[in-house]
Amino acid sequence: MSALNGGHGLVNTITIPEGWDLSQITPQLARTLRVPADSVRAAMRDTALLARLDIPNPTLEGYVFPDTYAFPLGTTARQAVREMVFSFERRWKPDWDSSLADLKINRNDLVTMASIVEREARVPEERPVIAAVYYNRLRKGMLLQADPTIQYALGHHVGRVLYKDLEVASPYNTYIHKGLPPGPIASPGVASLAAAAHPASVPYLYFVASRDGHHEFRMTLQEHTTAIRQVRATLPSRKTKPMMLASAATNATARSASTSAAKPAAKLSSRTASRTPAKTPAKTTVSKTPAKTTSSKLAPKTAGKTTVKPVAGKTIKSTATTKKRTTTRTHTTQ
Repeated sequence: MSALNGGHGLVNTITIPEGWDLSQITPQLARTLRVPADSVRAAMRDTALLARLDIPNPTLEGYVFPDTYAFPLGTTARQAVREMVFSFERRWKPDWDSSLADLKINRNDLVTMASIVEREARVPEERPVIAAVYYNRLRKGMLLQADPTIQYALGHHVGRVLYKDLEVASPYNTYIHKGLPPGPIASPGVASLAAAAHPASVPYLYFVASRDGHHEFRMTLQEHTTAIRQVRATLPSRKTKPMMLASAATNATARSASTSAAKPAAKLSSRTASRTPAKTPAKTTVSKTPAKTTSSKLAPKTAGKTTVKPVAGKTIKSTATTKKRTTTRTHTTQ
C-alpha cells in the first residue's frame, strides 16, 4: 500500500559487497530475483557483454559491480546482470585508461589487480601501497604469491591456506605461475580500482598483516623476516601465526627457501591463510579399569618360578614374584 500511495513500484533489493566473487553473487541474486541459479550462471556468461567489455575470460567475474540494486518484480537474471555490468561501466573513470599505458597493462589486468587488492586490504589507505607491492614484484619478475588467488583457485573458501594448497593446479595459482592470473578473482570497488590505476610510489616488495589488520611493508627479505618476528611477538600464544607475502625466487630452490623463511603458519584474518597443515593435538583418554577385569584385558601372567644359576662356583636362587597387573587402554585421536 505504501508503494502504491507513493507511486513506487515493488522491487527486490540486493546488496553486493566489495570483494564477492561469482560463486557468492550467483546464489544471492537467484534468491533475490526468485529465479533458478542456472539462469544466473548463464547470464554471467553473456557473450554479448563479454565482447562489449573485451573480456578474454569465459565469465563476467570482476565486472559485476558491487553495489545496492533495486530490481522491479519480474526482472530476469539476464536483465539484472546487464544492469550490474552497466554500473561497472558508469563507474569506470577516463583517467584510468591513461594509466593503462603508463603501467603497460590492459583493462582486464587492471581489474584483476584491483580484485587482488580488494581481497587483501583491511585498511583503506593501504590499498595503493598493496597495489604497488604487487606491481614492483611483477616488474622484477618475481612471483606474486598472493593468497587470495589460492583461495580462488581452490574453488571454495578455506579458513586458512595450507602449504598443500600452494600446489593446486590452476592458472590462478600465483605461487607457481608468474605474472597476473588470467582474470579477476572478485568484484573490486571504486577504491580498489583507483588503487590499481594509481599505485603508491614506494619500493616495497613484502608485507605482513598485523593483529589489527594493517600491514607492515618492507623492501628486503631480511627486513621482512624481522617484521614477521615482531608481529608474532604481539600475538597471544593461543593465536595462530599471521599471513605475509612470501618472497619470490627465480628458481625452485630459492623459492622453497624464501617461502619457508617468510611464510608463517596462518593468517590473522578470516580471508587470509596459513601455509602449514593444521595438526590436531593428540588426546589421550584413559578408561577406568573395573574392579573385576577379565583375563583377556590383563597383561600376561608370569608363573612364579625358582631358577638356579651357577655363578663363580656358587648357586644363587632368584625368585620371580608374580604380581597381578591391570592395564589401561588408551585411545589416541589424531
